[in-house]
Amino acid sequence: MKIKHKFFSIVLFLIVLTTALYILAPDNNLHKKKIGDLFTKNIISKSLVIRKIEVKGAKKLSKKSILEMLQLQKGSPIHNFDSTKIRKKIESMDWVEKAEITRFWNGTINITILEKSPIALWKKDNDLFLIDVKGQIIEKNDPNNPSNLLLILGDGAPEHINNLLSILKKFPNIHKNIRYAQRISNRRWDLGLKNHSTVLLPEKNYALVLEKLSTLETKENILSKKASIDMRIPKKIIFKALD
Repeated sequence: MKIKHKFFSIVLFLIVLTTALYILAPDNNLHKKKIGDLFTKNIISKSLVIRKIEVKGAKKLSKKSILEMLQLQKGSPIHNFDSTKIRKKIESMDWVEKAEITRFWNGTINITILEKSPIALWKKDNDLFLIDVKGQIIEKNDPNNPSNLLLILGDGAPEHINNLLSILKKFPNIHKNIRYAQRISNRRWDLGLKNHSTVLLPEKNYALVLEKLSTLETKENILSKKASIDMRIPKKIIFKALD
């Protein structure tokens, strides 16, 4: 706080000094223009500049990459800094969910970033993409970076995976057995299990079906058996053992 008060005291003193010189100067447009230019170029431009840039919340993104994209540099006039424009630029970056910009007249710029959290890996052709909670692609996954995220397949899978995962969290005895989830004709899900079994879910009300499957797993350990488990028909389960 002492530094902040000292900074503003100096600026205030310079403003008062310049104003006094301006008033006392001869009634000559040239003299007054020179004093005005002195105030703008040497006092305002040199005093009110970006002195410090702080970036918080960035993990996947580096401070260097953010500043390079924004072309922000220390020493730039702070009155030319457009917070709204900068925020929109940052939020256009792949990993950024939300950004907040705070500008202080002591020359400090605070940039706070909320990054996106991937919830699944979508396989499209031969590529894998990180998917966020809104079903949007964050970026292509690095093959050298192994992931524990659920693998999803099929058209429409990214847009519907958050709902499926929200339901599966209620049934951990099913969730832990799933190897992948495949969207079929963008209408329903098939669940591929780690033992190569498949669970065929109905188009609607599959939360109730998963609740029934969870009960069966608790009582009979049904998911340990290699099989095709068709639960698409209401009140009926077709269990077909696989070799």
